Amino acid sequence: MNAEEWAELAVNRIVAVSANAPPQVREQAFAYKAMIKALLVDYFKKVAKSEKSTAKTIWNEQGLEGLMEYFEDI
Repeated sequence: MNAEEWAELAVNRIVAVSANAPPQVREQAFAYKAMIKALLVDYFKKVAKSEKSTAKTIWNEQGLEGLMEYFEDI
């Protein structure tokens, strides 16, 4: 799953909107949900980038400099 899919799962657990809520409250909740999802997507992408950087550093320290080339497209 990509960052957007993970964020969608997470935000659905974090923010719940009652079907009986007044329209104004529902609109605010959906706006809040969109904001939280965007924040999560940004952080999930940063996590993935950090993990790749960490793996590259470890592999370089172990003498496996070329190994990251196989993962560049992932």
